Amino acid sequence: MRFRTIRFLFLFLYLLFSPGTGDERTPGIMDRITVDSLRHHVQSIHFDRNPSDRAEAMEEAARYIFQELQKAGFAVWKEPFQWEGRWFNNIVAEKKGHASPDHLLILGAHYDTVPGSPGADDNASAVAVLLEVAKQVQGAALSSSVRFVAFALEEYGYVGSTYHAKRARDRAEKIDGMISLEMLGFTGPRQKYPPYINPKYYPNVGDFIGIVSNERSKGLLEEVRRVFEAFVPKLPAEFIVVPGNGEGLEEVRLSDHSPFWDQGYPALLVTDTAFLRNPNYHLPTDTLETLDFEFMRKVAVGIYSSVVSLSREASSQRPRPRSAKRCFRVGHRGWSVDPELFTLHFPKSTSLRQFRHTCFLSNSSEKISISLPQLGQSQRNDFRFLNCSKPGQCCGVLIRPPSKIAERTAHSAKRKKECTISNILSQIRLT
Repeated sequence: MRFRTIRFLFLFLYLLFSPGTGDERTPGIMDRITVDSLRHHVQSIHFDRNPSDRAEAMEEAARYIFQELQKAGFAVWKEPFQWEGRWFNNIVAEKKGHASPDHLLILGAHYDTVPGSPGADDNASAVAVLLEVAKQVQGAALSSSVRFVAFALEEYGYVGSTYHAKRARDRAEKIDGMISLEMLGFTGPRQKYPPYINPKYYPNVGDFIGIVSNERSKGLLEEVRRVFEAFVPKLPAEFIVVPGNGEGLEEVRLSDHSPFWDQGYPALLVTDTAFLRNPNYHLPTDTLETLDFEFMRKVAVGIYSSVVSLSREASSQRPRPRSAKRCFRVGHRGWSVDPELFTLHFPKSTSLRQFRHTCFLSNSSEKISISLPQLGQSQRNDFRFLNCSKPGQCCGVLIRPPSKIAERTAHSAKRKKECTISNILSQIRLT
């Protein structure tokens, strides 16, 4: 743990003081990724790009992306695939790493739209960030390789990304992580949430970027979280981990990361939360004038810094196999907990009624309350139960922790004595 902390500190200082890099507090990358360049990219593909009656416009957008990546110095190629008897193309570029070129990080964004929408936020904003990050990464020294992909037909069932992910699996490509950029440009005065997330634990103003992980991708999420907090500290960000591959949680699967989850690769969704915030979603009013380009610029800096960090630290960020040794017994009821996955394990004899606990962190007065449903109930409030086919073998995975507090508690569970998850569970009492 000490070595990992020292390594991250070294990386932080390297990125901070090396030529051409920095964060909000220093010149460098914030100067090179500009509002004007992002606006130019959005304006260049600001038109209906659907495959049904605007196929030529969709191809025009693909040509623009191809040419911009070529200008940045990449060897660019088309990845053709068939859908409903017609051919479409993902646009792909790659920068090889010098130490582990066979290991890959993928950064992707789709470039198609639904009919009738110019798709400024959905998804020209993400394409703009993809292009700007690619341009800056071209000048960075990387250990592992980074692949940039503009996916076709996301709006029609993630067709392009499904093809790419399946092909990668068939070719046994070593993908250490994938980041899907989905609608990155809208901020607004209101924020909604899906029914399985308790809004009282999250902001009611739509001024943050959301980053979503599944269990397999927690290491990837943690690295991105650290980088965002270090390099764009003034950009509000919310991070959430969902169980499994997000089955039954439709909103967290609505982008090109989900085919990578389904193929067993670590992947993240980065989003302004789409229709949960943007009233122009899939409408003709999704226009350039509605976008917050300064917000987009900060997101682009965070993504660039994350890509560089992940590609330099790829070997240490590869997913580790889950081990039962991480779980330990707490309390007198035989409960045990995996602090990294928010997973509770309980013996067959446990009688599940509603439990409550309250905990105070040393630097916060907020309370944490968790309710557990009765055994056999598929979902209630804070927990979703998985693998309940064998009595006594259920696991409940927390899917809506109280944002920062639960994160800090989980990541300090093995290092701090105050208010760790083990201490919390030892205080559980039947009500």
